[in-house]
Parts: sequence; C-alpha cells; structure tokens
Amino acid sequence: MPGSLDTNANLDSGEVCDLSIYQDEWNKREVVDERELEEHKVLRNLAFAAYLPLAIMVHELSLNDNFNADAIRPFTGSTTTACHGFVAADKAGENIYVAFRGSTPDSWATFFYDSLGWPDSWADYPETKIHYGYLWLYSQCIAPYLGALNEVAQQNTDATVHFVGHSLGGDCFPRAHRSSLHIGNIL
Repeated sequence: MPGSLDTNANLDSGEVCDLSIYQDEWNKREVVDERELEEHKVLRNLAFAAYLPLAIMVHELSLNDNFNADAIRPFTGSTTTACHGFVAADKAGENIYVAFRGSTPDSWATFFYDSLGWPDSWADYPETKIHYGYLWLYSQCIAPYLGALNEVAQQNTDATVHFVGHSLGGDCFPRAHRSSLHIGNIL
C-alpha cells in the first residue's frame, strides 16, 4: 500500500520468528505431554502465520490439510494494516482459530502504537485501564475481526474458539476474547 507506514518483514529468512533454538530444551522436559506440545506448536505456527501478507496468509492456510479452505477469513484494521490477522475453522468444525499479527521490525506503524503507552479506559469496561496505543489499534480492527469471526462461527456453531497472537497480537486477543463472548465456547 503506497504511503503506508506499514511494510512486510522478510519472514523467509526465519530471523523474526525462529523458535528452533528452544527445541532441545523442550525435548528435555519429560513432564510435557507430547499431545500438548503438538497443540502448542500448532498454535504457535498460527500466531506466526498472521505475520504474512493477507493474500499469502490465506493461500498458505488453505494448503493446510487441517483447515476448511472455505472457512478462512482474513481481517485488517479499518485505518491501518498494523492490526490484521485471520479467523479459520478446522475441517471437523470443532475449532475456530483467531490469530492477530504482532509487531514487526519493519513496521513503523507498530512502533508508533507501542509508543502510545499511557493508560486509558476501555469503553466497554471503564474501570479497566489499558495501554492507549494498543486500545486504539484494537478499536480499528474490532469490526472487521468480529465480522470474520461471526461469519465463520455461523458455519461452525459448536466449535471452540482459540485465540493466538505474538507481541502486539498477543495484546489484542484478550480484548478480542471479551468482545467475542456472545459466540459461545471460548478458550
């Protein structure tokens, strides 16, 4: 997008999100159930998938055998691409995954929102104080996000909703969780 503060990081190099250095440590821990470790890896990979440009993100998710290609909905903020992600359902219709993109080293927009660090009240919960920049950013993507979630949830009425995000995306999903309680099964 010309004139945008937001640019895409080169994720092909693995510099941004490579967690393989922790693999040996994870393998040493016998107390970690293998099934839980695999579930964690899936959620981690979904959080990192949200860093991809929207078109590539949807294409890559549609190639994954676990997802229903017809139930993948990207979303992006109304005034900034700093808040974007996807909603996707698995083929069994048992799970819906919501992923928010986090901060990227090549995105001036995310650094800008990070810098707006004074506490502010969330309109839905005035007694709760939230980082102003993160709150403003979330306010820009709540409508597109809820639209995507409602559309996928209507097709998967008994699904459990899982939220993932890294960095800035990790900050967005607690508010997304609260904004989504009308859906039903939320984790």
